[in-house]
Amino acid sequence: MPEKQAYQLYIDRNPRCRMVRLRFEPDRMQLRVTVPERMTEREVAEIISRHRRWIENRAARAAEKQELSLRYRPVAGGVVPFLGRDYPVVSVNVAADYVGFGVTARMREDRIEVSSSDPETVKRELELFYLTRAEKILPERLSGMASENGVDFKSFKISDARGRWGSCSGNGRIRLSWRLVFFPMEIIDGVAAHELAHRRWMNHSADFYREWGRIYPDYLKVREFLTRAGDSYGFL
Repeated sequence: MPEKQAYQLYIDRNPRCRMVRLRFEPDRMQLRVTVPERMTEREVAEIISRHRRWIENRAARAAEKQELSLRYRPVAGGVVPFLGRDYPVVSVNVAADYVGFGVTARMREDRIEVSSSDPETVKRELELFYLTRAEKILPERLSGMASENGVDFKSFKISDARGRWGSCSGNGRIRLSWRLVFFPMEIIDGVAAHELAHRRWMNHSADFYREWGRIYPDYLKVREFLTRAGDSYGFL
């Protein structure tokens, strides 16, 4: 193993163990290896070495998720994403700039402005900012992609789901999470294509993936993005 590790290694010697088990715990950045009680240190080291690529891949993913979870803070002075780009959150003078603007944050060229430095107010304004834009962007992208690919659906709704970015029922009701507008447009399109593919295949079979790829050829990039970092966008 390399001299410097980005994770902690724990060896569990279990008298009941018959097969070696490797488990990476991303929240703790720990690799836990369960081995038979009489296995030698050299044998354990050889097993870890054989699985080094898998281990390092898991560690890299976990480190990236941790970095993302620390990057975004929905507070004045923090940073939040919109359509794949990071923007600073700036509190501005309400009297000067927000007369009649209501309670939603406002997009500028290089920042997102809020009317207060109060954390709860900022969070509420940002949520409304994202929701109003999702209500415009998501149905447009979904409908356009459906029309271009000859796929129909019964209805569309914005969802408040975390982690589950989209869903499609058996009768053609599609939902997309408003949090998708955190991501680049190509990720939004890929998720929309995923739900449209379910109009033909209500499963995740090889046929489903072929249909997803027909609608959106770069679907593997979308799947990798969401697997690698998608669940780290839980700041709102």
